Amino acid sequence: MTSDLAQLGFLLFISALVAMLTRRLHLPYTVGLVLAGMALYFSHVYIKWHLTKDLIFSVFLPPLVFEAALFIHWRDFKKELPFAKCIDCHKDDHNGQFAKRPEGIECSTCHNVQGWKPSLFDVKAHAKTDYPLIDGHAKVQCSGCHISKGKATIFKIVKFKSCTDCHKDEHNNQFAGEPYQNRCDQCHNLKGYRPSTFTLAQHKKTKFELTGGHIATACGECHKLADKDQPKSQIPYHFKDLSCTACHQDPHKGQFQERQVKVGANGKPPGCEACHTTKSWRELDRFNHDETTFPLQGSHRAVACIDCHKPPNLETKLVNADFKQAPTKCEECHEDVHGKQFAKADQITPCADCHNASKWKPSLFDHDKRAAFPLEGEHRNVACSGCHKQLRPVDGKQVLFYKPEPKECAACHGPEIKPLKKS
Repeated sequence: MTSDLAQLGFLLFISALVAMLTRRLHLPYTVGLVLAGMALYFSHVYIKWHLTKDLIFSVFLPPLVFEAALFIHWRDFKKELPFAKCIDCHKDDHNGQFAKRPEGIECSTCHNVQGWKPSLFDVKAHAKTDYPLIDGHAKVQCSGCHISKGKATIFKIVKFKSCTDCHKDEHNNQFAGEPYQNRCDQCHNLKGYRPSTFTLAQHKKTKFELTGGHIATACGECHKLADKDQPKSQIPYHFKDLSCTACHQDPHKGQFQERQVKVGANGKPPGCEACHTTKSWRELDRFNHDETTFPLQGSHRAVACIDCHKPPNLETKLVNADFKQAPTKCEECHEDVHGKQFAKADQITPCADCHNASKWKPSLFDHDKRAAFPLEGEHRNVACSGCHKQLRPVDGKQVLFYKPEPKECAACHGPEIKPLKKS
């Protein structure tokens, strides 16, 4: 108890000493107390004293209040204090950025006495500014555009007309030229960055109009990164090479290179479209077989491509077929059904001597010129099978043989030849 009284007496002594010094130096008493407290702290004078609520209100506060009242001039109470606006008492923390508003600098437009934050300035209020917040922008936090820098935060943004005034160009300046000029709204809107609003009608105005199967192709199938580790800004949207093989592998391995590079009526090489269209890969209306060394005639027109252009290894698709190795002679595709009866010295039977591509039957064989038995008279009306009836086995198959055949009348008509009936 004695120790506490001694410490209290010491503090009162210090307080009285501070009062005299501040009076002499014309300083506020409160300032003197603060300086005295700092001096005691740095002089390491230890005072074991437990501050309580009652001690502060009973001992320390009354002298401070008395001192403050003592120095207030009574005439100050008669002055009218401005208080109609917040700035009558408070400093403008926004450095005059809102001075040109109709109401001038008025804090209550965005704040209230309940608290400085959050601001009362909402999307509806923003709609009255030069930049209304629409769709996606309405969901952005204030600090997303007005980067928080305390009192230095900028609320009056000068440049905001163009998207790139705030947003980074995600396409690495690919659309800087005409007609886009880096205007993001050409392909996107405020509802979301994806999906793009770039339409087929817009694509039609580019150097590569989308037709046929390309219409159903997703954007990302053509416009994609060469390496997955590349930044998205490297996704290409402009291509120097617009030929088919710039995107598609040539499954024919250059077999039709000559046709592909031949300049067409439009002054451009057709590429794969020399034979195909974007409508369907299987549609070959542009390929004219008559311009090859083997024009398709007669029944050959109805033959499937794969029946002549056979892919290797019993494959069922023409991808790996060698189209230039297809046979061009009948005997190279068709089996000799005559058992080599008509084979030449090289053991090859030239089918074209008796048949053509239109029909296998009737035969074109000229009996009068090529056989030892010219057909005369009624013989001209006899069917081939009327005379040629010999069947012999060849390689396990029954083959009709056309020679040798007898030339004597009796061999066919018998020893007794009856006279012809008169009509």
